[in-house]
Amino acid sequence: MTRFSPTGFLVSSSLFITPVLSYEAYVIKVPNGANVDGVKAIGHTNSVGGGARNAFGTDFDDASHTWTTELCIEDSDGDGQTNGEELGDPCCEWTSESAKAALWSSGVSNPGDAARKTIILENPNGVLTNDPPLHEQLQLLIRHLHNVTGTVNSSVIVPGGYSSTDRFVRLSVLNKMSEEGPEEAENALKSIQP
Repeated sequence: MTRFSPTGFLVSSSLFITPVLSYEAYVIKVPNGANVDGVKAIGHTNSVGGGARNAFGTDFDDASHTWTTELCIEDSDGDGQTNGEELGDPCCEWTSESAKAALWSSGVSNPGDAARKTIILENPNGVLTNDPPLHEQLQLLIRHLHNVTGTVNSSVIVPGGYSSTDRFVRLSVLNKMSEEGPEEAENALKSIQP
């Protein structure tokens, strides 16, 4: 007669619990770890977890399971986007210990799958696209805001073209200048008309 063994039950049930606990422990260690559509384990080739690691999983393991600046700026899957861009942290500011949220939480992609990329579509104002890539647009903006090219009648000179980058810089400068209030916003808008 076969008898039920409580020890055997505990051992076998713990085999099913461990991957779930591992997933929960790792998913909170990267920005938007739980927000990649259709993927429960961004570090594995099997999207539901377990088995072989993908390139991001290997890099995450090499970083001692910690979101570091080096891991953020790495392009683990070789798709042309940094891991940070794919997970909504293009400036590499997110940490698991801080309350700071990633810059965006929807539309993120798997940094371990080159076939999936974060796509940034133009917003209604037409100021942000994938061309040039987001990190280049942010660098252009930072460079422009810190090194204003000149002034005319106290107005900031900004790009006057209609490329996505020019529109992005114009709107960003307008937003920065309008922090002073509605009157300043109107003046800022007038000053940056192409």
